[in-house]
Amino acid sequence: MPAFAVIHGSYLGRVFVDHENRPKVAIVWAIGRWMYLEGNIATNQEKSELKRFFREIVMPDCKKRSRNWFEIYTNDSKQLEEYSLKEIDFLKVDKHYESVYTLNVEKFLQVAKRSKRNEEKVEFRNFDIIPESLEETSYVKNSTLSKKTVGVVIKRGNTILSIAKNNGFTFGKEYFIDIDTFKEEERKKGYATLAAIKIISYFLEKNMFPLWETTESNIPSQKLALKLGFEPMERYPVFEFRLK
Repeated sequence: MPAFAVIHGSYLGRVFVDHENRPKVAIVWAIGRWMYLEGNIATNQEKSELKRFFREIVMPDCKKRSRNWFEIYTNDSKQLEEYSLKEIDFLKVDKHYESVYTLNVEKFLQVAKRSKRNEEKVEFRNFDIIPESLEETSYVKNSTLSKKTVGVVIKRGNTILSIAKNNGFTFGKEYFIDIDTFKEEERKKGYATLAAIKIISYFLEKNMFPLWETTESNIPSQKLALKLGFEPMERYPVFEFRLK
């Protein structure tokens, strides 16, 4: 879905293809986030082009942003795995799996009905979709800098405890939700649950439905998703490349 968000213009990014008219390999790169690869890397020409793409476009972009890594989401392509592990000696490659969860609305409504926390302050805010650190990027147009997304902030006094927001990836009636409780000592106290309930309820009224994405190693995130009424939808590999 994030790839479609970029292609259809709701999130800023770039699209790279091997052939302009009849592409067999496409890479969608969401600015400041991940890449999504569709197609197989099988022929010598495709392998050569992907290597050139890494060297001439991806690595300079990473270095400019002081980042020494990037990620590619794809289908379970053994060709990409074998190619990246055997033939790309200028990058370190790791692989992990991520899962996407979709919301069971009936389950969620039962959870929301039982939630009665009132001691924390709840604020709805607009958040920038494009990070400030990327505003000077050459391919970022001024018109995109004004794009905002909606989120919920849970506060105690002036202290922000947790945030839940639509992270800007929207397509059709779906969006990706991001949640964070910043301080370790404030976790497992229900703040993230409260923030999630508020923002999900807000978007349900607009007939929009959240998707939840998390790594398979992030057990707390999985538990929170299930607690809120999310159910597993799909699982796919992510290749992490680190600059040597």
